[in-house]
Amino acid sequence: MGIRDAEAVDALATRAGFTLIDDIAMPANNRCRVWRRQGT
Repeated sequence: MGIRDAEAVDALATRAGFTLIDDIAMPANNRCRVWRRQGT
């Protein structure tokens, strides 16, 4: 099933202190989104 609203997940991650550092295209229309906690 997966996550349908990437912007909503990005907003939650930002509020929790994370920064999106990579968005990798994967096979079959999948994505690998990588966040890093700020200050680490």
